Amino acid sequence: MFKSIKEKQVAFYCLSLKKRKNEKTKGNIFRKTCVWPSSIGVLVGNPDCFRGNSEYDMVAYKPVHFTINELVHPWILKKIGEVNAWLRLDAGSLRDLDKIRVKWGSPIYVNQGPHDSRGYRPPNDPDGSWNSTHKHANTFDLVPENGDYRGLYKMVFEMIQNGELESFNTLENIEDTTGWVHCAKMNTSEKPLIIRP
Repeated sequence: MFKSIKEKQVAFYCLSLKKRKNEKTKGNIFRKTCVWPSSIGVLVGNPDCFRGNSEYDMVAYKPVHFTINELVHPWILKKIGEVNAWLRLDAGSLRDLDKIRVKWGSPIYVNQGPHDSRGYRPPNDPDGSWNSTHKHANTFDLVPENGDYRGLYKMVFEMIQNGELESFNTLENIEDTTGWVHCAKMNTSEKPLIIRP
């Protein structure tokens, strides 16, 4: 284990120089980055953000209204661990989930009970299509506790139209998925893009 952040910076700086010795850049751009050992392997991050308390300090955003178990399939959590799962989730999508929940005003669920594939799915998950955006950690199927799927769909549709959401820009047609509201981030200029499963 490194004794100080400075040691971490120096270690990573030396590593970066070794990797880039054949390139024209001198590696100075790496001085603001460090590496340190952890329970999930070697982590890379900005030492200004790392407060030394735990591995969780490097996670950009953790939602207020959703737990990691609600957002990530249990198989993924078992394989890569909680910290690594947080690091793979899209921070903008997580902020959008909280915005939706606050505006909705009552509980919204993602993974609950036997439904464990409504958030970040493993690559071999049998639910949905083989190329589902759920497998990119930026798509979530929302289930309102009060059962008003159409009301939630309408609200999220308007939030996307009005530019209130940072990442979510895609919804599945509510007529095709009446038991949840599918919110996704895709490479589109449509606000929102309406897709079919």
